[in-house]
Amino acid sequence: MSAPLLEIKDLHVSFYDKKSKITAVQGVDLTIPNGETVAVIGESGSGKSITSLSILGLLPLSASVDNGSILFKDHNLLKFSNKEMQQIRGSEISMVFQDAQASLNPAMKVGVLITEGLKARKKLTKHEQRSEALRLLRMVGLKNHVYDQFPSQLSGGMKQRVLIAMALSGEPSLLIADEPTTSLDVTVQSQILDLINDYKIENDASILLITHDFGVVAEYADRVYVMFGGKVVEAGDVYTLFRNPIHPYTKGLISSIPKISDTEERLKSVSDFVFEEVGYVGRRFAPETYSIENKVYDAPSELVEVEPDHYVRLFVEKEAVGR
Repeated sequence: MSAPLLEIKDLHVSFYDKKSKITAVQGVDLTIPNGETVAVIGESGSGKSITSLSILGLLPLSASVDNGSILFKDHNLLKFSNKEMQQIRGSEISMVFQDAQASLNPAMKVGVLITEGLKARKKLTKHEQRSEALRLLRMVGLKNHVYDQFPSQLSGGMKQRVLIAMALSGEPSLLIADEPTTSLDVTVQSQILDLINDYKIENDASILLITHDFGVVAEYADRVYVMFGGKVVEAGDVYTLFRNPIHPYTKGLISSIPKISDTEERLKSVSDFVFEEVGYVGRRFAPETYSIENKVYDAPSELVEVEPDHYVRLFVEKEAVGR
């Protein structure tokens, strides 16, 4: 078996201030094979975006990687200098951020935004830069006149397409898409995700898809990691997780997907679960549904393989561990 394109091992990331430490990512292991879409799903604050920012070395100044490794093509990115990471970003690994409005410089025309990236990665004449930028715009479904427009003149969907064009300008082997369809209507969401999927297929690239939407996962992902409280609580191929979700949080996410049925039922939500704050080291998970009502669980185990290529972080009753 060939080595994966990217492999995260035992990643720990914390935020620091003068008086406290908040652990945002706790012991995450994640593998992205060549040519596959790997989804990381979880609620806001679960650690999924921090994990993706760690890959590119773009953590906030208050955050730090405490432990672990991030192997990209067998090289540990955490050992790279800032200059080496600059060479990786946008060429080998690119990212589509979730907030297009905040990610595009409002004072620059779209053509300038794209060609600035091209100049940093390719030796092209001005004419070649323009031609390549126009090609990228057409590739993401935008017309040539967008080249001379400012971001403020574009719709939300068009801005997101521009971000994708910028991200693909370096022809990356790994594209990280962090909630790429936030605030877009359903039709545009599908178009944006189709664009990303087409790039993967045509270039044999890999995608890391950060999302909170299991419907998106079902449609586009090959493999999925479910994160809660900074930890991966369940992982496996997408078909297995939908067929046999085991962790209560995974079940809660899947059951919250609206279904067409003849019976009227209350739509379940993740708020059916209780979240307990535990100092500054993470959060416990105390499920109140699925036949284990009113029991407190503690001491989460390591991920356990419950069937081939299906891993779950099991929980032990609090009383059973002598607490």
